[in-house]
Amino acid sequence: DNERVHSEWLHQIRKTTTVLIFERKTDAKKKTSIEFGNLNWETKKDAEFLGFVARGTRANQLFLSESIDREVTYFEEVYNWFDKLMVIYPESRFGMDLSVDSEHTNAMVKYLERFGTGVCGFDLQKVVAETEFPKELLKDIAKDLKPGEKTGVMNSMGGQRYLITKNKNGELTTSKFVLKHRMVDCNDEVPFDTEDESDGTIRLMDLLPILTVPDNKPRVFVIDELDRSVHPNLCYQLIDEFLASSNQ
Repeated sequence: DNERVHSEWLHQIRKTTTVLIFERKTDAKKKTSIEFGNLNWETKKDAEFLGFVARGTRANQLFLSESIDREVTYFEEVYNWFDKLMVIYPESRFGMDLSVDSEHTNAMVKYLERFGTGVCGFDLQKVVAETEFPKELLKDIAKDLKPGEKTGVMNSMGGQRYLITKNKNGELTTSKFVLKHRMVDCNDEVPFDTEDESDGTIRLMDLLPILTVPDNKPRVFVIDELDRSVHPNLCYQLIDEFLASSNQ
């Protein structure tokens, strides 16, 4: 919870047994205790240092993360596996780079067009912040942001997505994210609020980061209810695109 890591453990699963690597618990008084398995340390000093790191781990900090921060390499492979893991739930809303001309955004447009959603582009439209967000929330955002900084993508209950930036004078600018559709009869581009898009298009937007990860970092994706609100043919196409991009 916000106060402490109640328990944390790491076990190695072998063919016939499960071996304890470590198990850490934090009580209501934020006192941490940790038990280590039979770890094969090169020197006694290494074992003593790990115990020091364990005792120095904050109540609300993972020991696994703390050990990496302290340059303990023993758990590095485990940490790196979790670091590249991305779990996408049905309600997950992935933040996007809302720079309209960014490589990431352009890639998403390409895939949405290919999947036949009718989307041909994105845009940001300025809105009055006070009509979209509570005043207290805007005060907190203004306090947290430094001049020139922007928030991550903010989602409303209805599915609309916003971006708030703070200029050099300390003023907030709020923009909403819209998707552009090209009209068949006149070729004009018409903006649609994301909350007016179909559930399938919105779900695809939240799944597309598996194809457009900007840092090209190797990742493992676990997707819960892949076919939620998405036509089976689109699911097959999404998987095909993912496998093709993974082989590049």
